[in-house]
Amino acid sequence: MSFGRSVLVVLLGWAVPGSAFAQDFQYLRTATTSLTIVQSGAYNSDRGVVSMFAFNGAGQEFTIDGIPNGTTMSAPPTASGTLDGADYDPLTQRVLLLTQNCLLTEVDATTYTSLSTANLSGSSICAGLALGRDNRLYVLSYGTNEVVSYVRSGSVSVGRFSLAPLGISGADGIARIYGSNRFVVVSSTLNTAAVVTSTGGVVRTASPIGMPPLEGRTITVLDGLTGICANSHVWVCQGYGSRCLDFQPVTGDQNRCGCHEPQGLITCGGTAPICDDATNLCRPCQAGDCQAPTSICDPVSGACVEPPTDAGVALDAMVADAAPMDAVVTDTGAADRGAADTGSGFDAGTPADAQASTDTGPNVVDAGLIPENEDGCGCSAAPRATPGLSGALAFWVGIGVALGVRRRRSAA
Repeated sequence: MSFGRSVLVVLLGWAVPGSAFAQDFQYLRTATTSLTIVQSGAYNSDRGVVSMFAFNGAGQEFTIDGIPNGTTMSAPPTASGTLDGADYDPLTQRVLLLTQNCLLTEVDATTYTSLSTANLSGSSICAGLALGRDNRLYVLSYGTNEVVSYVRSGSVSVGRFSLAPLGISGADGIARIYGSNRFVVVSSTLNTAAVVTSTGGVVRTASPIGMPPLEGRTITVLDGLTGICANSHVWVCQGYGSRCLDFQPVTGDQNRCGCHEPQGLITCGGTAPICDDATNLCRPCQAGDCQAPTSICDPVSGACVEPPTDAGVALDAMVADAAPMDAVVTDTGAADRGAADTGSGFDAGTPADAQASTDTGPNVVDAGLIPENEDGCGCSAAPRATPGLSGALAFWVGIGVALGVRRRRSAA
């Protein structure tokens, strides 16, 4: 698809109701399997393979380009015989297989051996499975024409909605549209497709395959829907045949795997908290990841954090220090060179030094202290004068003596 057409369909999607838009797909290629009655598929984003399964449990692996990679396999006995739904869970790295009697089997993603099973109660003839972005299981209940959602373990259902408002009946396949919590659903009896939200909201009403949302090629007995996060494609298979059609988004391919498609839960953290746009892998923060100056890259945690606030510990180039004295801060505690000390000039209430008769505060009056004589005895309650004040007193006493002598001479 040309760039111009991609832009056009996006613009039309906003401007013209019912026209092609971001939830629509265009036929790209056909993948031919060695299977018959293809019923389900899952894309393993960790191994980069598409695993397609037949109704009897036989399986075959493909690249995302629809080329067989040479691997064939079989589902375990609990998932064989009536296999009709599959998906891959990147959180647990397990392939999920669902039978028509609603037995969920979780298997090893490489060997396909069984790891656990669970019965999904509340659905009637399970005919498709998709793992939602909210980490819930979305199951097609063919017998009730509904989508039933379950907690990830499958132990309890948490919601359900009818497909009738979409014009769908005989629903027989479901796949998530990566980058959203919307789903493509298809009918094997009407050969139609529609798009619905995880809560039943109508995005696209049912249309025959070959028209939006799956345009460009027709096929009969639709089944085996598979979403591929590596390019956001959707595969639709021939339920009573061996072919699968590969549909690409009309807006172009986009890798939605890894940390960019987290089911809401695969989140980057620890020392690799940033989801890299190029690799879809988690990594430590780098220059440009953080929004300076409100956040900075912490080289220890690898995360974007708020700049530290210095609260009276150590002064740095941008933070006012409320404790130790340095070159540009007035210290409110111990005296430093060049700073006014509010706690040392007047000795306020500290007991007198028993060994010294001279107070250490120069040129000030010792307020409230008992002075000592040369013997170290506190003999008077009166404040004593410091050397500076004694000199001034001697000067005025000398003046008084001089005036007294002058008066006596005048009297004589």
